[in-house]
Amino acid sequence: HQKNRMCVNMSSSSISNSDPHSESTLKLFPQYERAIESYEDGKNTQALKIFDELLAAEEFPDKNVCWYLKGQIFLEEGNINRAWDCILKAESLGHVDAKNLVQRVRDEENVKELDEEEAQLRKYVREAPQKKNT
Repeated sequence: HQKNRMCVNMSSSSISNSDPHSESTLKLFPQYERAIESYEDGKNTQALKIFDELLAAEEFPDKNVCWYLKGQIFLEEGNINRAWDCILKAESLGHVDAKNLVQRVRDEENVKELDEEEAQLRKYVREAPQKKNT
C-alpha cells in the first residue's frame, strides 16, 4: 500500500490546496504534525487515533483534512464503507480533493480509468444502500 500513500508536504505553507490554515495549525497543534508523520510512515492505527483526538477538539480548525486523511487510510486498508463515509464528511466540510474524488467516483460518464481504490469506492457506492451526506 505504500505505493499509493499520499505524501503530505509539511514544508510548504499548506498541506493541500484545500488546507489554508495548516501553517498556523501546525504551530498550535503539534499533534497534527505527529498524525501526518504517522500516516506517511504507515503507522495507520496511531495516525487514526491522533486524527480522532483532533476531530474531538472543538478549537481544531482543519477537520476537513483529518476526515480526508482518515478516508485515505481506510481506503488503503480496504475498509471501503468507512473510507467513503470519511471522504463524504471531508467533502461536506469543503475539502477540494475529497470533492474531486467524490465527483470522479460518482461520474457515470468518466472515461478516464480510475485507480484500483477509486474503482472499489465506485463499486461500493453503486451497491450500497443510499446514504445521506452527513
